[in-house]
Amino acid sequence: MDTGAGETENAGAYFQYRDKKELIAPFLKSVNEERRLSLYMNILNRLPEGMPPAYIGLFPGREGSPMRIGGYMKHKLIREIAERPALLGECFDAIGFNAYDEDMLEFCREIFAHALGIDFQFDIYPDGNLGDVFGLSFSFNNILPRQADECMKSGAGYEIMTLLEGRGLADERWKLIAGSALGKGVLFERSDGNLGILALIIRFNYAKIKFRSAKAMSAKFYLKMTAEEFINA
Repeated sequence: MDTGAGETENAGAYFQYRDKKELIAPFLKSVNEERRLSLYMNILNRLPEGMPPAYIGLFPGREGSPMRIGGYMKHKLIREIAERPALLGECFDAIGFNAYDEDMLEFCREIFAHALGIDFQFDIYPDGNLGDVFGLSFSFNNILPRQADECMKSGAGYEIMTLLEGRGLADERWKLIAGSALGKGVLFERSDGNLGILALIIRFNYAKIKFRSAKAMSAKFYLKMTAEEFINA
């Protein structure tokens, strides 16, 4: 739901089923989209080894009302693509996605070479065909706030953000991202009489690159904020 743009009538929804594929059908039925089950399963069954599906997304307010299929790439495949980018093209061909070219594969190879984790996304349209958009997210695997500065100065964050800046997808403001990471805790008395710590934590989550018709169109950086309770031992 995009509250900033005033578009609040239609909310998008994500559902993570991970390895519980038996939950896909009841989820789609619960949102009156059971007619799309066969379309989703058709693409799911084409995903090659190393690209297990993990979630489904629905966006009724978007043009064409696409349904998203996404998942988390296995590290073995990430390493293999970093060495042989044509392998990603072979994966695309197996899925039925043809909106790519050699430059896109090379750009993805550069990203994969520094990846801690990769999340992939495709859009399935009501006619069963895949759209021309490929979403690729570079996961930071919950780097702790105290690790944020090093990550952005000499680690994976530096590598990916300088790569995006070189492609015109980011500007020098990315150097301020490390300052957003936060870890603060306060003591409180628990109901059992023991002291606990309530921590507010802001971590790096992922950087997402959106490709359309083989061209990198935009990039976003996501932070993850959580409140966590710990026992004060």
